Amino acid sequence: MPALKSGRMGTIESPINDSKGCGGVMRIAPVGLAYNDAEKAFQIGCGCTAITHGHPTGYLSSGTLAALISMIFSGESLPDTIDESIRVLNSVNHSGDSDSTGSITGNILGALYGVDILPESWIINLELKELIEETARYLFDQYR
Repeated sequence: MPALKSGRMGTIESPINDSKGCGGVMRIAPVGLAYNDAEKAFQIGCGCTAITHGHPTGYLSSGTLAALISMIFSGESLPDTIDESIRVLNSVNHSGDSDSTGSITGNILGALYGVDILPESWIINLELKELIEETARYLFDQYR
């Protein structure tokens, strides 16, 4: 939030802070859905996160997740996508919060298996369920 309130936009080349927080990686999965090319998804993912998170571990983790999601939607297996993603080892070697880990895991499993893998009891009372489903359908139809 401080980065957004600053009125400036960070880039990889000109970061506005040294943030290595997890906010960027939590919001980046749609980039992987939008790009069939994992390298492009990685670059866009890094750039989008560098707007608010200037430390390499902040934006590299986002690029890696975007690439991973892209590869999954292109038909790659999870082990293959992880092996490929480990080339940017720094992106997976930083601490984070449990909500971030859950968000990332959910993005990966959602890309692999969709909503059908979730128990109905987890979904039935989900806040903004219809909006989430509508947005997910739109993104999938738009980019895949």
